[in-house]
Amino acid sequence: MDKKPEPDREGKLHILIAAGGSGGHLLPARQLGKLLQQKEECASLFFMGSGLSSSSFFQQKEFPFFEIASGSLRKKNPFAFFLSSVRILQGVVKSLSILRKERVNLVVGFGSFHSFPVLLAAKLLRLPIILFEANCVLGRVNAFFARKAKVLATQFPLQTSHNSPSFLGRVNTFFARKAKVLATQLPLQTSRNSSSFLGRVNTFFARKAKVLATQLPLQTSRNSPSLLVQPLPWIKPEGLLSSQDAKKRFGLDPSLFTFLLFGGSQGARFLNGFFGSAAEEFKRRGMPFQIIHLAGGPEAVQKMQEIYGRLQIQNYVCSFEKEMAAAYVAADLVVCRSGASTLAELIFFERPAILIPYPFAAEDHQQINAEFLAAIGGALVIKQKEIELASFVDCVEGMLKSGSLAQMQERICSFRKREWASSREELASLICKVGKDG
Repeated sequence: MDKKPEPDREGKLHILIAAGGSGGHLLPARQLGKLLQQKEECASLFFMGSGLSSSSFFQQKEFPFFEIASGSLRKKNPFAFFLSSVRILQGVVKSLSILRKERVNLVVGFGSFHSFPVLLAAKLLRLPIILFEANCVLGRVNAFFARKAKVLATQFPLQTSHNSPSFLGRVNTFFARKAKVLATQLPLQTSRNSSSFLGRVNTFFARKAKVLATQLPLQTSRNSPSLLVQPLPWIKPEGLLSSQDAKKRFGLDPSLFTFLLFGGSQGARFLNGFFGSAAEEFKRRGMPFQIIHLAGGPEAVQKMQEIYGRLQIQNYVCSFEKEMAAAYVAADLVVCRSGASTLAELIFFERPAILIPYPFAAEDHQQINAEFLAAIGGALVIKQKEIELASFVDCVEGMLKSGSLAQMQERICSFRKREWASSREELASLICKVGKDG
């Protein structure tokens, strides 16, 4: 076994970020990469994972990177499982070679099977590993390596999966307990009989819409410690516009109620179809509104533009919006999925939301993420299989008439000031500290 590489003579580090897959993994990883490049302790930084060269979420000119083979072991077909295993083995062999050649001091993992061979190679070489988990539950890859990680960093307190005798439930309780991390607990304790805003809103709207009333089934285990670090976004937007100016930026009426609708990289199709019908119902009832809609592919954009045009609804429809800060600021209500980055952005921009978790997310993590925001009073949660058009429209109308949107925004603002304080350590600084300490 080779001796672990040490910082160079100037005490600087050679850092590798293991990431790949969806935007939920790659976009935060890229933010971290930019911050690390600004650190004096960082001599070199590069990415490694599968699918980087073809990913729309990774900018090849932004960072040096190495492409490796990998595969998912969640294959029911024996032959597909065998092929995935071979690809993982190929990825591990290549990762071992690169880690030695580049004299890597520390590996930072963002989860997903795209990074599995890199983390396994780092473990075999006994390199320090730091894991970042963006969701409220550990993903499979992070759970697998948590026992050997120097730090398991999270932006939300970890929950256990709902009914979970599953792999994740067992690992969340066992492996994370053994990770060398600081145990911190977020004391979100709302009574089930609460007369608070969230209790009243969920009770009221659940009668009219099949809304999941989440009165804090948040199971933060004392045996599952994690280090809470500064939440996303790590690169804060500058020069934020006012709500009125942001609406003007999208060519919209600065005084009109505005939806922001998007489904992320995986869940846009259902939301597009559903909201097309909802828009017709809102229009039929005479509710004035306009919309910023991130619809996904070009065909979806054209279809939604046609629907809104036919209904004479002011709209801004695009595939992907680079200026998401302006989109959030312009929105009065966000209707979206509940990926980890989305949740963090909703809290950062203090925007109330109706969350429709992506039902096929691994370990149902989007549902658990959504319940976190609902528990602090910032969102209502509707399961996709339970959503009904009339009930959804009733729900939105009720929120507008009751003035509850302003109360939801106040709850998010209060939580952000109380719990997301600057006392949390910055992940980039933590990485440099761990790298120097070995």
